[in-house]
Amino acid sequence: MVMGSFFIILGSFAVFLILVGLTIAKLYKRATRETALVKTGAGGKRVIIEGGAIILPLLHECSPINMKTLRLEVRRNGDWALITKDRMRVDVGVEFYVSVNATEEGIARAAQTLGNRTFFVDQLREMIEGKLVDGLRSVAARMTMDELHENCSDFVQEVQNAVSSDFLKNGLELESVSLTALDQTPFEALDENNAFNPQANSHYFICFMYVHGRSFSEFLSLLSVKHSVLFFSLKLDVMFFSIPAVCCYALCSQYMLHYL
Repeated sequence: MVMGSFFIILGSFAVFLILVGLTIAKLYKRATRETALVKTGAGGKRVIIEGGAIILPLLHECSPINMKTLRLEVRRNGDWALITKDRMRVDVGVEFYVSVNATEEGIARAAQTLGNRTFFVDQLREMIEGKLVDGLRSVAARMTMDELHENCSDFVQEVQNAVSSDFLKNGLELESVSLTALDQTPFEALDENNAFNPQANSHYFICFMYVHGRSFSEFLSLLSVKHSVLFFSLKLDVMFFSIPAVCCYALCSQYMLHYL
């Protein structure tokens, strides 16, 4: 009978150890190479890059942070196209490769400002797209269209410098920037009521006149009254401003064939 009681106690103790082990295993959260953890609550904040921690319900909260590189694509076309230093419209496609800064401060800041958005590319892009677009606009405004085309690497580097400091505020690190698309905005995509567009269009019209040998009066007679606001801008350009050499024969011809 004594032996029976001993086995009962031994079995109960084994069951207890198993239950404790299962509970700890369920409460234990471990960081991986692709995911860091930020533990908050009782005992203060702790950033876990390697190893793990026991997360007790009601006492602790654990926020996972994605450490993988994410690709954020930004495209600016049509009315949203970038405006260059010489007032031209350019369509661009840019890819930003970002990741959470692999430091305790960077991970903690990403957990505070971004939360689980680090796991969802669309949500993260929506959150920081304004910073990306602002960087693209500021750099494009300092370069002409020709300079942007001929010095793509400089454009990319300037954009990277412009947005990197803002990324640090969100605990992010900008790994690289790639310019995937660069083209002049099509004529039909420009809004004639937009004050930024008439000057660009007038430059295109001058190119057409130059290529086809048309006089200014002949050129105006071919166009509809619908584009009078562009004619006015063209006159001002001819009279007061220097016109950059951006003679794009194919694009000018396409526009004229569309509207004549």
